[in-house]
Amino acid sequence: MAYELQMKRIYEEPAPTDGRRILVDRLWPRGMKKERAALSEWAKEVTPSPELRKLYHSGEMNFDLFGKAYLEELKKSPEAAAFAAKCRDWLQESPVTLVYANKNAVENHVLVLRQWLLDARAQGKEGEAARRRSFCVCSGRLFVVRFFRVQEMTVYRQFLNISRSSRRAIRGSRFLRASFSRLRCPSCRSARRFRSCRPPAGR
Repeated sequence: MAYELQMKRIYEEPAPTDGRRILVDRLWPRGMKKERAALSEWAKEVTPSPELRKLYHSGEMNFDLFGKAYLEELKKSPEAAAFAAKCRDWLQESPVTLVYANKNAVENHVLVLRQWLLDARAQGKEGEAARRRSFCVCSGRLFVVRFFRVQEMTVYRQFLNISRSSRRAIRGSRFLRASFSRLRCPSCRSARRFRSCRPPAGR
C-alpha cells in the first residue's frame, strides 16, 4: 500500500495523519522548538542551493525560472536521488509530510520538490516492473525477484523440471489441471503459465 506525500507549514500543529515529518528548509524555522516540530528527518540535501535562493529572493529570477533551475539541481544531485529512494520506501509504510516555514504556499520550493518526488516514485514503479519482466522465468533467464512466495516458487520449479510428456499429461488431465490452476509465474504473474513459460536453459 502506498501512502500520500503531503505538505504542511511547520507552525501548524502536528497531527497523527502527518506520518513521517521531514523538514525541507535549509535554515531552521525561526522560533520553533524541536519538541514542537516533531520531526523525523531534516533533509537539507534536497533544498535549493544558497546561490539559487539568493537569485530568487533578490528578484533577479521569477518563480518559474527558479522552479526550473531547482528541478535541474535535484536531477543532478546524488543526495537528492538517495532521498527520493528513501521517500519511496517510507511511503510504503506511512504518510510522509514535507514541512516548511514559508508563508507563501503558492510560490514555494516544496511544490517543486513534492512533484519531483512523485515523478521519481512513478518512475521507480515502472523501473521495478521492467526489472521483474526482464528477469522473468518465462523467458528462461535468471529469476531475481525480491518478493515471491517460496512454496509457489518450489511448485513452479517442480513443474519446470518434469519431462515434456508429463507436462502434456498435466495439461490434458482435468484433475491435475485444476490442481495447478492457481499456479502463476512468480515473476511476471502471467496467467498463460503453461503456454508461455519455458524451463531454464539446460533443463
